[in-house]
Amino acid sequence: MFDDVFSLSYMMRYLFAALAVVIVWLIARKSVDSIRGDMVYRVKPIPGFWLISSMTSAENGQYSSVRLPLYHTTYIGRASSCDIRIRRSDLAARHVMIYLYDGVWFLKPVGRFAPVYLNGVRIKPATPLESGDRIVIGNYEVVFVADTDPEVQHLLAQSAVGEYNWESYSEENGNVAVRGSLGPWILVNLFAAAASWLTYSLIPEGMIALQMMLPIAMIAVI
Repeated sequence: MFDDVFSLSYMMRYLFAALAVVIVWLIARKSVDSIRGDMVYRVKPIPGFWLISSMTSAENGQYSSVRLPLYHTTYIGRASSCDIRIRRSDLAARHVMIYLYDGVWFLKPVGRFAPVYLNGVRIKPATPLESGDRIVIGNYEVVFVADTDPEVQHLLAQSAVGEYNWESYSEENGNVAVRGSLGPWILVNLFAAAASWLTYSLIPEGMIALQMMLPIAMIAVI
């Protein structure tokens, strides 16, 4: 009788381990899907909205209009952490923030001594933006535009989409760089590896095959 109880308890150990594996796998997959969706949303530009900027070409010194992308939250300034980085002495490290909230775009100065002008008027609190608004930070001017606004179609038609990256920051595009829209796959894979390791640690040592296959399956599914 005791042998039967012992055998049953031993089998239940593996049953609970397998159940724990399934639960952790489902939770990890749902969490990663949520994180991936949120991160992709925040690292990719919002379609249909731009900043139009006049820049000097490094080749011929001529001015040309260029579209700068806007993200859900866009920081502009001299710092390398900014989404749009501009090498100008009259800009603060983080000078201004443009963000989308509840369907409305806002402009907000970040630095205490970072003057920001909207249509010729200096602003301090967060101020709603409308298509065609002119923004001046230091001596640098951009125009906020929406694709659907008929009044700014001529600006869009005359501008080129800037494909700026950190590598060309100091050589091209009037010392302006825009962060790349790289997917958050590195963080996602790290999360998947961590989830796999936690699940792996829950499996009894005797189930070697499952220990070896689970991390591969987790990352493949995610």
